[in-house]
Amino acid sequence: MLEWTQEGFLSQFMSQSDTLAWSMEQDPLLRSTIVAVSLYEGTPDWEVVKRKVDITSRKIPGLRQHVVNPPLGLGNPRWVYDPHFDLSYHLRRIGAPSPGRIEDVLIMARTMGMQSFDKDRPLWEFTVVEGIQGGRSAFICKIHHSMTDGIGGLQLALGIMDMSRDAAPPTQADVPPAPQGQQISEASLLAGGVAKELLDVFGFAGGLPKQAVSAVKDTVTNPVKATKDTVNKVMSIVKLVRPIDSRLSTVMVGREPQWRFHIMDVPLGGLKSASKANGSTLNDAFVAAILGGLRKYHTRHGVKVDGLRMTLPVSLRKPGDTGSGNRITLLRMELPAGETDPRVRMHEVGARIKAWRAEPSLNYTQEVAGVINKLPVELLTPMLKYVDFLASNVPGFPFPVYLGGAKLTGVYPCVSPTGTGVNVTLMSYCDKCCIGVNMDHGAIPDAAEFLADLKAGFEEVMAVGGPHEPIVMYEPGSPIPEQRPSKAAGEAARAAPA
Repeated sequence: MLEWTQEGFLSQFMSQSDTLAWSMEQDPLLRSTIVAVSLYEGTPDWEVVKRKVDITSRKIPGLRQHVVNPPLGLGNPRWVYDPHFDLSYHLRRIGAPSPGRIEDVLIMARTMGMQSFDKDRPLWEFTVVEGIQGGRSAFICKIHHSMTDGIGGLQLALGIMDMSRDAAPPTQADVPPAPQGQQISEASLLAGGVAKELLDVFGFAGGLPKQAVSAVKDTVTNPVKATKDTVNKVMSIVKLVRPIDSRLSTVMVGREPQWRFHIMDVPLGGLKSASKANGSTLNDAFVAAILGGLRKYHTRHGVKVDGLRMTLPVSLRKPGDTGSGNRITLLRMELPAGETDPRVRMHEVGARIKAWRAEPSLNYTQEVAGVINKLPVELLTPMLKYVDFLASNVPGFPFPVYLGGAKLTGVYPCVSPTGTGVNVTLMSYCDKCCIGVNMDHGAIPDAAEFLADLKAGFEEVMAVGGPHEPIVMYEPGSPIPEQRPSKAAGEAARAAPA
């Protein structure tokens, strides 16, 4: 039985931003898929993993819900509990191809990421990969962006991970009842869609009546200020959604539905030291390093580049927000790729991102997405596919975590480029930045050269902070590098008697 209170009713529908992530992938270049490759020392206990994932799927609604599109396109898609949910479809275990190289795992992850979801099932797939060189294993997570974002995915992972290797495994008593599957008639779907459309039209769904009353009051009491504020908001929204009809890069111009995954470890201390020495943020240093690599890559191709356009996911999460749903908005901005001084580049990146974060349009992202959702998908193309690169920074676990007794050594997000030439996403873990690079093969066919330039870009930025630990590149054909001990572990080892 569906809940018909306003709060319960609205929770059955995708938000406007989730709907946008769902609908825009009618264009395969705009596919909205999150893939994360986690590496472990040892092999997790399969029975423990199964039970932990089962428990988590019973607690987080999206993991047992599939998407149902309303008849006649009335209302947003609905989240409905899958009456035929099958955990064994979503959670799998396989062996790595011999000899168990990391590149084989990345190829598997890439293949999973490029495949469409079965839209009649919940939008996630987890795969344990055993038999990797050095007694290692991997855990590949694939999830649709309409279900969650990077921070939400981390919250989801908390239900599966343990804080210690010898944590007590869950028992059958820890397993909550499974949510009941739902069968919804066409008539009910149609009625719900009509009701949702009416709520949207009259503004009850997004708290707009309160905003409208406030606007009327401001207009009466201070019409000059109200008019200026209204104009500023409108111009900010126009800036947020304005179409783009050309790329700034003349090198990364091709686009294909062909991805290439690569991963690297950048010392967290090195980026922090550089940002601190420059009075910048960690994210400023991260984006400035990518820009430096892109400048070097363009120079390699004989092209002088002044600026490049970036898509930056910005979290809109507030305290208390749950892991389900997508709580980000995508900002598109031009950044100084031609600036050779990493200090200046960090400052400029910080200033432009700060200015964008202050835009009033960020308070209206759901309303803006609602309008965009009414447009044909073809009109979304100029908004995303003429952006040069995407960069995302997700804070991860600052302490070691375990999966079924196996220690996590790194987690690498390889996220859809979403129409750009390359997506570079950072997730911190303990003392390192795990960086996943997802290249559009049409934009960057020479992956090795690009990776060398990207590494040089990070070296350039970290040099601002002085000496640092080396960057670890997972080169194709090489064995998985040994896990570098933490600074504390290294000091303890040196202090131990011979």
